[in-house]
Order: sequence, then structure tokens, then C-alpha cells
Amino acid sequence: MKLFDFARKILVLEWFAYWCPFCKQAAPEIEKLIEEYRAAGGNPDGIEVVEAGCNVQLESVSPTSQTDRFAKAYNFQLVLEDNNRALQKKFTSQSGQPTFVVINGIANPAVGRQWEEIYFRHGYGDTASGVASTVMAMRNAINAVRKTTVVEVPPRIRQVNRAPSGEIQLFIDGSPRDKIKVQGFLNLVIWEDSPNPVPTDPTNRFESPPRGRIGFTGPFGGHDKRPVGQ
Repeated sequence: MKLFDFARKILVLEWFAYWCPFCKQAAPEIEKLIEEYRAAGGNPDGIEVVEAGCNVQLESVSPTSQTDRFAKAYNFQLVLEDNNRALQKKFTSQSGQPTFVVINGIANPAVGRQWEEIYFRHGYGDTASGVASTVMAMRNAINAVRKTTVVEVPPRIRQVNRAPSGEIQLFIDGSPRDKIKVQGFLNLVIWEDSPNPVPTDPTNRFESPPRGRIGFTGPFGGHDKRPVGQ
């Protein structure tokens, strides 16, 4: 399993050992938090939240092992074996457990960057208030993750000129992702911002992703200055 498997998600890592009393105290509260996000379909921006338990106790893997029983009791979606703590050491030099890490897997988020560690805590103090503060801080970090909002601006007819020859020049402003359709005109070609003019499709429909400013030129039937649908 690789980190990239969690792209477009928020990943919660929780290091535990089945015999650890602090892990047993924290696990049910973290489980409640994760279940909230599952029921809601993700964080407030609809981003899926995935939890992975990281087991530090070397133990034979079997359905009846104490580690497996612990993982099932607290509904871990995934269990990663980190018996030598190699993964844990990437986040902290401290030993022991539990350790909590939250990673943002959203590409180009509104704030921060993809694969950023947005929350870390090692232990929580042997108190119920310590667990509660951990859950609250984790919730705040998860809720703060937002996708980048892309505002789509529709193409705009900027200028229409009629040449002395009778040709009409149509200028459209748009973004590189726009696809422009012009219907009902004849002999259209791209004449600006293109090294090679592109003839019109024989069906009188032209589609092309614009590059900044684009002009069309050609005789228009009925001298209509607007493309169909505009």
C-alpha cells in the first residue's frame, strides 16, 4: 500500500498496541469521530475521511489474535503493520503509543498542499479531557480541508467586425479549457493565435479549445453576427 492510494482523501493514522491502556481509552473516541464523517459522506466539503490503524505489536496474524480483535472492536478500516515503527519514526522520534497523524491527500487544496501533515499528536495525557482535546483538534484539522473552488467564466463575444469584403470577424474571449461551438456559418477558419488555419468541419460545426483570444472569419449566411446559442 502506498500513500498515493489515499489521493483525494483525508487519511487518519493511529498507532496502537492491543495491550496499551491509553490506546484503549482513545480508540473508541476516535472511532466515534470517524463514524461521524462516514455517516455525513465526508468532511464539510465532502472529502472522504479514511482511518488506518498502525499496529506496533509484533504478533502472529490470525482472526483470533488480540490485535485483530482490537482492530475489529474499534472498526479500523485498515490495519498497517508497523512493528519496527519505521513509519512512526517518519513523524516522531518519540517512542510509545498512541500517536495520531492526519494527512491531507487533496491535490491543490484551497489552503496548504497535498500530503501535508495537518495534525500530529503523540499521546494525550492520561485523562478523559486529554482525549477530548485530541478529538476536537483532529476534527478542526479535518474540517479545515477544502478543495480549490474553480469559478467557470463562460466565453464572451468581445468584438464583431464586418470587413469591406463582406466577411464578418468574430472575437471570443475564453479560457484554455473552453470548447467553442459555432453553428450555422460557412467557411470558418481560426485566423488569429494559430500558426495554421483550421478549416471548418463540413457539417458547419466548429469545435476547438481557444487559446486566449480567438478570431473567426468567413461569410455568414443572412449576415447574422451571433453564433447559434449565444
